[in-house]
Amino acid sequence: MITPHILSAEMSDLEQLLHDRAGVGGRDFATKLRRARRSLPRYARRAGQRIVSARSMMAHPKLARLVDHSGLEKDTHLLRHALHKVDP
Repeated sequence: MITPHILSAEMSDLEQLLHDRAGVGGRDFATKLRRARRSLPRYARRAGQRIVSARSMMAHPKLARLVDHSGLEKDTHLLRHALHKVDP
């Protein structure tokens, strides 16, 4: 189960990978993901969007129960794997 603290740590790691591997900048994860759209495959972009929406849902106590934690773990793994494939 992913807690909000674990999710924000995962997102900061993914932000760093987006900066290092895809060479994009921005002030937050959603901005960096949007700027890296052409260098990522479609499945990785969609996984990133699901991560962004899950983060906003986890900020609200009642909506946090609706987050699919196993799917969120899968999405972070997919995006991390796709970013490692990108040639910097």
